[in-house]
Amino acid sequence: MTYIVYIILALCLFGLSTIIYRTFNKGLSHSAKGQQATRFGIASILAVLPYIIAGKICLSGAIIMIGVISVSWMMSYPVLYYISHRKISADIDNYMDIAFGLYMFGWLSCLYILLVSSPLYLHGILLSFIEIAFISIIIFQAVYYILYRNSVDEDGIRVVRNTNINEIIEFTRAYSIWPTLAVIFTILSIIALVFVINAISEQPESSISWWKALLQTALFIIIGWTMWKPRKGAVHRTGIVKIYDDTFLYSKANMKYIESRTKRMKDLSVSQLGDTPKEPHCYLMIIGESATRDYMSAFTNMDHNTTPWLKHVSEHDPNHFILFPNAYSCGIQTVPTLERALTEKNQYNDMAFNESCSIIDIAEKLGYTVRWYSNQGHLGTFDTPITIVAETATEALWTKQEINKVHYDHSLIDFLDRVDPSENNLVVLHLKGSHFNYLNRYPSDMTIWGKPGIPDSILNYENALHYTDSVLRQAFEYCKTRLNLQAMLYFSDHGDNPTRHRTPQFCDFIECRIPMFVYMSDEYIRNHNQRYESLISNRNKYFTNDLIYDLMCGIFDIKSNKFNENQSLAYNNYRFSREDLRTFQGKIRISDDK
Repeated sequence: MTYIVYIILALCLFGLSTIIYRTFNKGLSHSAKGQQATRFGIASILAVLPYIIAGKICLSGAIIMIGVISVSWMMSYPVLYYISHRKISADIDNYMDIAFGLYMFGWLSCLYILLVSSPLYLHGILLSFIEIAFISIIIFQAVYYILYRNSVDEDGIRVVRNTNINEIIEFTRAYSIWPTLAVIFTILSIIALVFVINAISEQPESSISWWKALLQTALFIIIGWTMWKPRKGAVHRTGIVKIYDDTFLYSKANMKYIESRTKRMKDLSVSQLGDTPKEPHCYLMIIGESATRDYMSAFTNMDHNTTPWLKHVSEHDPNHFILFPNAYSCGIQTVPTLERALTEKNQYNDMAFNESCSIIDIAEKLGYTVRWYSNQGHLGTFDTPITIVAETATEALWTKQEINKVHYDHSLIDFLDRVDPSENNLVVLHLKGSHFNYLNRYPSDMTIWGKPGIPDSILNYENALHYTDSVLRQAFEYCKTRLNLQAMLYFSDHGDNPTRHRTPQFCDFIECRIPMFVYMSDEYIRNHNQRYESLISNRNKYFTNDLIYDLMCGIFDIKSNKFNENQSLAYNNYRFSREDLRTFQGKIRISDDK
């Protein structure tokens, strides 16, 4: 009779896994269905086998908890992925999450049976910690979907890995206090419930015999090896872990960038065209954050003058300040966008990041001292491509990222005192700009619209842009009066839509319509008149910011084996049209922006 129960349990698990698989997958071939039926059959047997070896099933709270967690894992990623992509994908296949859930049931059951009679509730403590690790991943996926209406993908994992503690705090504060507290309370309650159930679960009257314990241990190892073996274990083929592995390997590959720089610099040939100033001078590049030109009065007619300085200088001095009203970002995430903007790599070539020369490489080859000052977070061990590039500069400094303390972008102006005016310098300022949470991007006494400290997404965003405008003015005036500024370039990494919360998925072109302008001094115009005339004639051309490297090479007015002049707005033979250009890492056409 007992074996009939085991058979029924195995059949129930097999049926459940098959139903989940058939329901939340699309485009399955008959061979795929047959293959997964075999996989689920074996996994279902392994899930029940611990109880067959033990010879009994004690339906305790701990076993029920194991079942709930296993089924939750089986369903979380496949269901959320299916809901998110069923309308846009003809092929959806999520079988390893389901199989892994079955393996999890068997593996945790083995552990429970082996430790259930141990003293000091060892089984309850150890089992609880392992289960909470699984639960945390399940909860993360659910919360992510609630926030973004999309399953976790590579961009989402990248955002999480590149987020610092300040951004987490700011993100949390952006939501109403009561829903946030409710979520925190729910999570803590689940954790507490897991510990309590495992601690008070009914224990069998006697422990299993030594040979059953030996078999149980062997099964625990076999299932565990199937689940966790390096690179090929089932866990590495589950949805969220595979995505994490992919992004991790991507970051690891980026670290090779520094290792290969010596060879790149040796092979790099750069020669200066045009005349150079006799006196020490400076080029300035400012990288904005989350600024869309749709909310900037210098580019768009609007009620609020969000960019008074830029609007004034571009209208009254258009021969020196050139606005580019058709500039777009190549993506909607900072890291993949600037990875391309700062290097040869772009959407239109097949270059690898760690084989690409950077703007810093070009400048240093020309003999410039490169200074990189950033108000963004510095991640440390697994540096983003941005940090990797930045740290190749002569001097790279970041504002001190203190927990729960905001550093405004004007703090970067103080760094400019470090620039030696007796040297030729390329200065790069990386702003925090109008990154969410907008309310934290400007001091309260710089509030122009709305009330200081009061959340209002649109007004907070406009205030942040107004504040950025003042930082641009301060940086420009400092470099012009003290560092003999020759040319200045400002662009944003991507845009933002203050009417809704950010999502890693492409939703609207407002997130890609970025501001960009170039300033050129009288001396620069005399020395590099061809570049100046080209920029003037190309000011209304369409452009994506993964071509910033080429634009800066053009502004430097160079000839190089690592520069294609037909990719630069500073040349008359600029080859790109609106129909040629793309965004979102090549997936979306700019021409689709109506």
